Amino acid sequence: MDYVFHILIFVCIFAILAASYNLLIGFSGLFSMAHAAFYGIGAYTFALATVGHNPIFATPLPFLAGLVLAVAVSAAAGVVIALPALRVNSDYLVVLSFGFQTVVVGIFLNWIDVTGGEGGVTGVPRPTLLGLQLHDLRAFLLYAFVLTLLAYYAVWRVT
Repeated sequence: MDYVFHILIFVCIFAILAASYNLLIGFSGLFSMAHAAFYGIGAYTFALATVGHNPIFATPLPFLAGLVLAVAVSAAAGVVIALPALRVNSDYLVVLSFGFQTVVVGIFLNWIDVTGGEGGVTGVPRPTLLGLQLHDLRAFLLYAFVLTLLAYYAVWRVT
């Protein structure tokens, strides 16, 4: 049964990514290949911030602080790629975003001291949200589902 909960949690995560892709490609008409790079930047930032035994963060941050930091760093990376992307159009945006994606994946795989290389960051704690422990997979699935609904509501409001 744990396997089913894991799959459903990933369904929620990928549904959020699909909604953001729909916003990017479906409504704005921009095709970017760097979507996974921003997802990875946010994920690695959160993991490194909450683990705390790495070269960047000496002490672990709480769950919400790590989440806010991950969003901020990923948004900053988006601004870094968006500024040169404003000067290009159509096919050149695809090439620019693909180059950014390739550089980010190269950093993730080769900066072993920080990212753990192909093994990734280990020991990421389960979140504690407003005093509620999300150690049980059912509680975590409920949390992921609520975040998915909030993301779809935000996309609906934007469109």
